[in-house]
Amino acid sequence: MALRIHSLLLVAVLLTAGCLGGSSGAPPSATDETTVETTRPDPTPPTARWTEQAGPNGYPDPPSTLTNQSATQAALQYEETFVLNALAASDVDSYGLGGVFGAETTVLDRADGGVYVRVRRGYSWTRTVRSTVDGTQVAEQSNADLTAEATYFVSTEAIRRVDGTAIRT
Repeated sequence: MALRIHSLLLVAVLLTAGCLGGSSGAPPSATDETTVETTRPDPTPPTARWTEQAGPNGYPDPPSTLTNQSATQAALQYEETFVLNALAASDVDSYGLGGVFGAETTVLDRADGGVYVRVRRGYSWTRTVRSTVDGTQVAEQSNADLTAEATYFVSTEAIRRVDGTAIRT
């Protein structure tokens, strides 16, 4: 129930963003606050400039038919690939999806010819640091269970990670 309330509050905030700071029609003065307009991402497919995200796992194709279910599935698959590729490029010894937190998806909005989806995905990793202390080999192991969160724009032409947390290692 609390998750539903939080989701509804988030949707309400997103829907009213930019609407509450309307203009009075008077010319700006030195004391007026600056308004920064935000725009939704361009839903065109990523171009070659996105290749730095490429990793050992290929990203999923956009859904051929756009429904809330196909959008959430595509966003979750993309986030899982994003997490796995980031971990593969890191210096951890072993890693995987899951850990303490599994996966959660929430449809935020249907707009701009697509669906905005919030994804939370748990992941874990292990790293072993080997060193020599007073001539003795010592291995210290670090383990982590973390959660990645991201917002995706999904259309039949593209899947975009609009924002999200960095993958920590």
